[in-house]
Amino acid sequence: MASQEAQALEELVLLGQALFQNFTRTILFCTFYGIYCLLFITAVYISSWKKFTGWSKNTMLCLLIATSISVTLFMTANVALNMIFLRDETIVPVPAGKEAQAAASQPFLEVGAQISNWTSTLIFLIGDIIIIWRAWAVWMHSKIVKSFLALILLVTIVLNLADASEDSKKNLFVTGQSVTIDWVFFAISLSLNVILTLLIAYQTWKYYRFRRSTSTVTSKTIVGRILLLLVESGAFWAIFQVLNLTFKALDLKASNLSPLQFATLIVSVFYIYVTALNPLAIFILVETNNTYDQHSGSEQNTSHAELTTVLSEP
Repeated sequence: MASQEAQALEELVLLGQALFQNFTRTILFCTFYGIYCLLFITAVYISSWKKFTGWSKNTMLCLLIATSISVTLFMTANVALNMIFLRDETIVPVPAGKEAQAAASQPFLEVGAQISNWTSTLIFLIGDIIIIWRAWAVWMHSKIVKSFLALILLVTIVLNLADASEDSKKNLFVTGQSVTIDWVFFAISLSLNVILTLLIAYQTWKYYRFRRSTSTVTSKTIVGRILLLLVESGAFWAIFQVLNLTFKALDLKASNLSPLQFATLIVSVFYIYVTALNPLAIFILVETNNTYDQHSGSEQNTSHAELTTVLSEP
């Protein structure tokens, strides 16, 4: 009798932990999605009265739209998964029993897990592509660097697909557990961001060195501010990548529903939304600088010409 009571108490504690984790994740999903929607509406408003020309800005807009669709599907799938868990664990089971109810919910859980898995993969992939796109735009005159970036793009696509396929096979979005390929994937993504941010930082240093040698004006130009913004955003994202990578590595041996696994899930939620918010915030800040810049038109043209000269240098 005592053993049965102890077992029932243990099951109740596990149920409480599961419900707490699910509720916390649902609140975070909805909160970050609300923030993302506000920024996306702001970006849509900016793009509605500005005419974008050139492949780079049009590509950026397409990537932002694809990211918004992925974020919406990701949030919807995860909230639906948490609601199904809540229903199965707390609401009175169907007459056939709890096992029958779990079996009835299994197809919906699998579909939700697959949507969550592949949409998060698409968000990560677009985040890496935008990093590559930024470096490509800054190093557009270097064939060697562009060839290197094209190779990195192919490797990134393969790694994202491999990681998503592994998670899909083991249904890891339901269990929340990490596997070795997860932290390997995030380690490579961190390395990619650091290398490409350093490449952009090098061109930024060259640009400011050129400005000091050819101009007596000490104020920052719009081009200089955008270059610094690209460097700072890469460094900001790297902080979250290191945090996410650390928890992914620690979570390899964590037990199910453990505090470490819960912390890893929370950090993963932060990381996914930061990955989606990062390019959106850059887009808004860049376009705001372009619109409200206090330099005259001739000074803007001069700064762009100076940048072209710097980028053409070996």
